[in-house]
Amino acid sequence: MKKFAAYREGYWTPYGSMFDIGRATDDAIERFKRGVPIEQCGGATEFDNGNGALMRISPLAFTLWNESDFSKRQAEIERW
Repeated sequence: MKKFAAYREGYWTPYGSMFDIGRATDDAIERFKRGVPIEQCGGATEFDNGNGALMRISPLAFTLWNESDFSKRQAEIERW
């Protein structure tokens, strides 16, 4: 987590400044820097899943959109 905090301040970036970071990640790093135990730094509500969560799950929707067999859909979900 310390390296994520350092990255946020520009560590290992080509020009010494961070280009982009998601809101949920930024919030977790900020909590960590304030001394919150690492296990509690992530969001805990249903509204804490930002577009990062959507970006990770949306390809599955495109993979399964035309599959009507539930067991095949289930197998594909488990494979991911």
